[in-house]
Amino acid sequence: TGKIYIPEMNYGLMKILLEDCCYILEKDAEQLKRQGHDLEPIYDADDVKAALELIEEIPFYEEYAINDNVKIKFTHSGHITNSAHAEMWLTENNVTKKIYYTSDLGNTNVPSYYVHEFEPVEKANLVIAESTYSNPLRQVKPKDRDKDLEKIKCVVEQTMEKKGKVLIPVFANHRCQTMLTVLYELYGNDENWKVPIYVDSPMACKISNLMCHIVNEEQMHYWERVMKWDNVHFISEYNDSKAIQDTQEPCIVLASSGMLTAGRSVAWTQKLLGSSKNHFLFCGYAPEGSLADKIKTGTQKYITVEGKSIPNKAFVTKLVSFSSHIQHDAMLDYYSDINCEKIALVHGNFDDKLLFCKELQDEISKKNKTSKVICVNKSTEIIL
Repeated sequence: TGKIYIPEMNYGLMKILLEDCCYILEKDAEQLKRQGHDLEPIYDADDVKAALELIEEIPFYEEYAINDNVKIKFTHSGHITNSAHAEMWLTENNVTKKIYYTSDLGNTNVPSYYVHEFEPVEKANLVIAESTYSNPLRQVKPKDRDKDLEKIKCVVEQTMEKKGKVLIPVFANHRCQTMLTVLYELYGNDENWKVPIYVDSPMACKISNLMCHIVNEEQMHYWERVMKWDNVHFISEYNDSKAIQDTQEPCIVLASSGMLTAGRSVAWTQKLLGSSKNHFLFCGYAPEGSLADKIKTGTQKYITVEGKSIPNKAFVTKLVSFSSHIQHDAMLDYYSDINCEKIALVHGNFDDKLLFCKELQDEISKKNKTSKVICVNKSTEIIL
């Protein structure tokens, strides 16, 4: 029954994501029931409707008083469209303490599309900080984007010559729109380039339409040009997706989910994996042992997809420059610059966090600061 405070221009996106997740939960519950488990979805459509009625959007940069003791301000984190980090002021017995919650911070090393520029926060009492790519081996540089663009062109052109299909598994939110824009910048001005591009994801279609209303005017005009490109076709209905899967037409397909854990990308995998004419172009992280990971690793002659054993014959290319997260070096520089008492590292591999915790503490000491870095787990308690 409590209010849900979100940054402005995010209500529509939150509605799409909640409704999609609700649909997935219902389908999972149905499948589990068929397997003999008496389980209900964690929430249903009525719960989503009730939650949406509790949402209140807060303008960026406004210090918004939730009550007499709590104020909050959102600024741009540079991660994905309209993403934010939060500054919170908590007052008790006339003493005010500030918590800065980074959320996901944007990758400042390579260009991003439809994203506000990252805006640093200078000071707080406590910083709750993401550490997703705190491993120093994870370091993307501008030259990596140049190499990735070369890879994309090579993959597309070689696959089209073989009359095959290129599957790009994508997140429906932001990664799909990013990869579509990259393809537009590579081929959009070439009138002789007639390869069809299918965005095959109901949620990606909804988010793509919503993007025209939630980005600034300059970005909106550019995104509309991408959407109206003659080569692009947005596929919502499953029957239309099935029909395209069954054709021999050379094409590029952007389908979710990006990790091949669900959605139409799994159906496309069943269709394309068994032929060396086709190519998988991965542009994001895949958990160890997942379907996407097995295909990317390429060590198995046969891979099981939804109970079917399929020859692992399609070609695979991995892109490295499309992560939306802040990278190791930038993370180290930024966190060590913040004037604060404590930094709590969250959202990352625990072993990597432990190493980064020491590295960040050393960097803070070099700058003659006394901030304490904490590598948290689920039982960590921090006293302000």
